[in-house]
Amino acid sequence: MNNDPIGYWRTSKVCNFLEVDRRTIHRWRQGKGVKEPFPEPIQQAFREGNRWIAEDVIAWSQRNIKTQLKVA
Repeated sequence: MNNDPIGYWRTSKVCNFLEVDRRTIHRWRQGKGVKEPFPEPIQQAFREGNRWIAEDVIAWSQRNIKTQLKVA
């Protein structure tokens, strides 16, 4: 049973959504390989309980994943 609060994702869900592995997610958290690291509200939610704010992750990906595709 999934007890996660509505509107939050676990790291595995973020990996599936962004189609990358955990190592890449954590590199992006540090700002490596992306124009903009994850903003502080996302970082704070992650530190507090390994949860990601879903709508913020989606918004971040729309701004940054296009950059990733150009680099790849």
